[in-house]
Amino acid sequence: GKARTEPEELLQALADQVSSPVRFLDAVRSASGPKIRWVELGGKVLSGLVGKILPGSDVRSVTDPGGVEALLAGVPA
Repeated sequence: GKARTEPEELLQALADQVSSPVRFLDAVRSASGPKIRWVELGGKVLSGLVGKILPGSDVRSVTDPGGVEALLAGVPA
């Protein structure tokens, strides 16, 4: 969507977010692709869900600073 800067727009966008259904499954499927790496920082719940939605996809969970450094070391510049 578009960036919102006006207070009325921000309030409406927040209200829409809170009252609308979460479409996580649709979002994950539409963002998938052969070169996509899914990374969850600080937990394992969402990465587990993505792994179930997209079996065989590159899904990682990073829960500590060392894991972030290791992940970034493997990312091409």
